[in-house]
Amino acid sequence: MTRLLFSVFIISLIIPVVACAETKTVYADHRYVMGDNDSKNDARRICFLEAKRKALEKAGVYIQSLSKTANYQLTKDEVTSYSSALLKVEIIKEDWQTSGENFAVFLQVKADVDMDDINNQLSQIQKDSDLQKKIKDQQKQLDDLEKKIHSLQKKLGTADPAKAGDLRRERDKVFNNIERIWSSSLFDFWKK
Repeated sequence: MTRLLFSVFIISLIIPVVACAETKTVYADHRYVMGDNDSKNDARRICFLEAKRKALEKAGVYIQSLSKTANYQLTKDEVTSYSSALLKVEIIKEDWQTSGENFAVFLQVKADVDMDDINNQLSQIQKDSDLQKKIKDQQKQLDDLEKKIHSLQKKLGTADPAKAGDLRRERDKVFNNIERIWSSSLFDFWKK
């Protein structure tokens, strides 16, 4: 009987430590000012993507530095950062405000992150040069798509109503490509 009580006591001490030690809650927010040709859904979508990216960066980052020299001259100096993916991001606050003549949306997001899992993932990236290249290529694609979004946003800001619909459809395709990359098989690596 005392052995059973002792076992229950030890297990009750261990389980809360294991359950609580691994999870970190990350918060991030973003404010997006709507243009004349933005819908509320467009603004919310843009704002959510930016807030999600900020949460991702807060969750965990591995920074790698590579410097090469030849004849005592620096020939290459590259700093690369890899951040872990979040499986679920939840909007906890949404606020619509006026900003001058336009409306703005403010979103705050929350993500619960398993820090041991993130550290393991970042450690695997550090050891696997093929994975680093794949992630770097995907990051370049995402950067290019984000630049395209900003370019389309700029065009939408001054577009006449007849062309605004075409620009919004093009922007939707870019959003879909961003979401496709976020949910691609490479990002499934983070879920292992």
